[in-house]
Amino acid sequence: MRYIETFREGMHVSDVYLCKNKQIQLTKNGKEYGNLVLQDKTGTIDAKIWDLNSPGVGDFDTMDYVCIEADVTLFQNSNHVLTHSQIYERIWQEPDYGEARKLVSHHVQAIRRKLNLKPDSGVYLRCIRDVGYSFERKK
Repeated sequence: MRYIETFREGMHVSDVYLCKNKQIQLTKNGKEYGNLVLQDKTGTIDAKIWDLNSPGVGDFDTMDYVCIEADVTLFQNSNHVLTHSQIYERIWQEPDYGEARKLVSHHVQAIRRKLNLKPDSGVYLRCIRDVGYSFERKK
């Protein structure tokens, strides 16, 4: 069994987990999707079912054990990596014209200093070289 705490980006998972929560929600475009919380003894993870017509999706409910066949991808705020451009465009609300990397790096350093964020503090802004940053929480 692959424990949830060992999941990493790009990993393929094929195993059984407890479906702690199952809800049908709408995307910003109004399309329905399944929003799940899966659990094992090491923790929980959010999961999405983008195609509700997939085989077996309607055959389980909250608190059932389910066989999952999926690829692990980072999504939204859970150790999600944001590129320099994404951070720049979200904060300054204008397109990146090539200055994002330097400007964002400068501000991240200032945020780390002001909030005293260090890798061993439990909360950290981790640099993903040549990509961007990830806000991470250690459990």
